[in-house]
Amino acid sequence: MMVEIITSKGRKTMKKTLRLTALALLAIASFTFHANAAEPTVFQPVSGGYSLALPSDRTEIYRTTKGIRYILGTQLINADVYSLPNFLAVPMKNYSVQQIADFEKFISDIEDFPGFTLEQSALDQETTEKKNLGSNKTDTTKLTPKLILNENYYAFTLKPPANSTITRDFITGRAYQLKNDKLVVVRVSAPIRDKIIAQQTLNTLTHNLKVSTSKYAEDNVIVAKQMNYEITLPSGWHAFTLQADNIIMAKSLSSVHHDEVLIRSFKTQEYSSFANATADDLPTESTSFVEKITKFTPNVTVTKQEPIVINGINGVIIESTDNVNLKQIFVVNAYFFAKDNSAYQIMFTTDDTINYDLKISAFKNAVKSFKKTNLK
Repeated sequence: MMVEIITSKGRKTMKKTLRLTALALLAIASFTFHANAAEPTVFQPVSGGYSLALPSDRTEIYRTTKGIRYILGTQLINADVYSLPNFLAVPMKNYSVQQIADFEKFISDIEDFPGFTLEQSALDQETTEKKNLGSNKTDTTKLTPKLILNENYYAFTLKPPANSTITRDFITGRAYQLKNDKLVVVRVSAPIRDKIIAQQTLNTLTHNLKVSTSKYAEDNVIVAKQMNYEITLPSGWHAFTLQADNIIMAKSLSSVHHDEVLIRSFKTQEYSSFANATADDLPTESTSFVEKITKFTPNVTVTKQEPIVINGINGVIIESTDNVNLKQIFVVNAYFFAKDNSAYQIMFTTDDTINYDLKISAFKNAVKSFKKTNLK
């Protein structure tokens, strides 16, 4: 079996392809509980902030220190805790017009796919028109912009960009503010044909949602049970998925630069000699592998490669630079090959040309935290 190698140059193409690739869908199911149904479990992240009742028939993609993501029928459900920028760390009910605009931009920016916009903005000004009796003059009254708040949350619905081919093209959610600077966001994504089911799911989820005090979590861990791995990401990074269930991505929301990671699991027998290499043979195997995957990538310059063994799995960490649209990208690309033919790719990228050395070090530390959870 040939394995497709993803480089940073192919990342944009990969994202476009992923948006056209649907997850394996389960039968449509609404989030309702019956008297004879199994009681749902409750998810409470290490960071605190909320507890969420989970349906027993979910298919979990991953959970993190701050959140969880799973499939329910055609729907994708996600809950997470975000840190608001300083200029938004005041009670939402006191937001100025500019803060409302900035807050709504934040809501759009944390979505998986770029280009989604709010169906209704808190800044939309409704107008009422009234014609004076016996006159052709029309009086128009503009209402004052007001944040769409119901009790203690901000409700939103997002629509995709024009001509979108995204499978789940309807997103609805609610955002709950915690102690001003923290925000719990619960989102449900679904095909537009299932928007009513998605709204019902959100209503049930948030009806059972219990908001609490958030606390600082020392580690930012992703646990992907179905893909059998764990990894600790840099602080402040948030995970997401596109439309392939074997790929988890994450990005920094606190950096002005584009700092991202792609984590991919796949099956292959092509590199069994790499997976079974002894300590003496591993350097040769890793060098051969790196030469093979970079042979036809002239824009990629490998600056360092390091064979590595993590909890019994052979791998290699590759440091390189790439040029994407005339922009220099720094890359840490790691591959691991297990003896059961499972394989993993972890690719960190940054366009930070000033602090890249610090970020490369953080990326390598994250790679070395990788752990296969069903090691055989």
